[in-house]
Amino acid sequence: MQIRDHHQRAIDRLADAYRDDPRFRALIIGGSVAKGYAREDSDVDFLIVASDEVFE
Repeated sequence: MQIRDHHQRAIDRLADAYRDDPRFRALIIGGSVAKGYAREDSDVDFLIVASDEVFE
């Protein structure tokens, strides 16, 4: 299954927001969107990996 446009836009917006910030190491997409069985009304599950310095 192909990713739906509104899910891709949400992913792109979040990636753009964190891409150039060195405190954040990774953006991981999970759930039904990542597995390819998302419905029109599915949400997008994100995990943001931050560096240790964010918590200091």
